Amino acid sequence: MRPLRAPRRLNRSALALAAVGGVRGLHEFGADRQRALPVAFPPFEGNRDAFLTSQDGSIQHLRLTFAAPAPAARPAMRLTVTPRRVRRGQRVALRATVRSASTVCRGGVRLRVGRRSVRTDARGRATLPYRFGSTGLRTVVATKPGCAVARARVRVRR
Repeated sequence: MRPLRAPRRLNRSALALAAVGGVRGLHEFGADRQRALPVAFPPFEGNRDAFLTSQDGSIQHLRLTFAAPAPAARPAMRLTVTPRRVRRGQRVALRATVRSASTVCRGGVRLRVGRRSVRTDARGRATLPYRFGSTGLRTVVATKPGCAVARARVRVRR
């Protein structure tokens, strides 16, 4: 493996190319592709100064600005639960349906009411038998890693 050499003259555009190419590893300069400059930057955000020295001793300065990558959007889920109103003390079968534009976020979603939970089938449907002990609003929560959380409410009456 032959040693890498920096180009004799670096202008600002060549430095910018080196910085951008350096994120991936190594960027080659010139049409002849004989000279290469190893540039490696740690992952960080904010402004940093880069100083490059060529073989003839000239020093070039470049101000680099790095932004944090945007977090990936998680596909939304919509949860519907029937019946929406139940009587306290009666055992009911809560039928839940999860809808999502992403098929990944329909099957295998965990539905939870209190301490009980079930998983949906491939079509996003599940049935959860449950007995509510007290009146008020109860929340059914649908979760799956990589998908946005969905909630629906059930009103428990006397």
